[in-house]
Amino acid sequence: MDAATNLEHVTGGGITGRVNGHDVVLGSPAFVAARAAGADAMLARLGDPTLTPVLVAMDGQVVAIAGMGDKVRDDARASITALQARGWEVRMLSGDDPRVAQAVARQVGIRAEHAIGGATPESKRAQVEALRATTRDGRGHAARAVVMVGDGVNDAAAIAVADVGIGVHGGAEACLATADAYLTTPGLAPLVAMADGAARTMRVIRRNMLWALAYNGEGAA
Repeated sequence: MDAATNLEHVTGGGITGRVNGHDVVLGSPAFVAARAAGADAMLARLGDPTLTPVLVAMDGQVVAIAGMGDKVRDDARASITALQARGWEVRMLSGDDPRVAQAVARQVGIRAEHAIGGATPESKRAQVEALRATTRDGRGHAARAVVMVGDGVNDAAAIAVADVGIGVHGGAEACLATADAYLTTPGLAPLVAMADGAARTMRVIRRNMLWALAYNGEGAA
C-alpha cells in the first residue's frame, strides 16, 4: 500500500489526500459533503443521533461512515442545572454535527436554540464576540461576563476573546495557554465550585470596601 500524498488538514473540518491513486477525503459531514456526493444517504444509515459522524469519500463519492462518541459525564446535567440556578445562561458550541449537539443538549438540559453544532474555531470565536457585544452598556462596560469553557485546540480562539476563559482538565496545550483559569480535576462539577468561590470572593471584597468606606467616613467626620 502506498503512503498518502498531497495531504491537507483543515482544522475543524477534515483531511484530504491521495492514496493508491485515489482522491480521499475524511472528516465532518459538512467538510466531506462540500467535496463529494452521497453524504446525506450515508448519514441516514448511522442511526444513533448521539454519535458524531465521520465520513470517508473516494474519488468524489462518499463510501463509508463511522460513528464516534463519548459518554456524557455523569455530573454534566447536575452541574449545568446548578449553574442555571445561579443565573448563568448556559450555551454549547460544538464542532460535532448539529444533530449530535442537539441530542447532547437534550440530555444535559441546554435549550435547543442555545446548542450550536458544526461550529468551526472561527465561528466559536465569532459567537463569543457577539455575546460580549450584547452584554455591554452604552459606555462599553460589561453588564454580565461571558465565560468560555473548553478543552480543545478548536476552543482556544474563543477562550482568548471571552471575558473569562477556562481550560478543562486534560485539555490541549493551546487551549490551556489562552485560558485565564484551569480546572485541575475532570468533569463540570469543579466549574460550579469555581463559580461559588468567585461569588464568595466578590462578597468579601464588597464587604471590606464598605467597612473601609465607613471607617474613612468616620475619620473624616
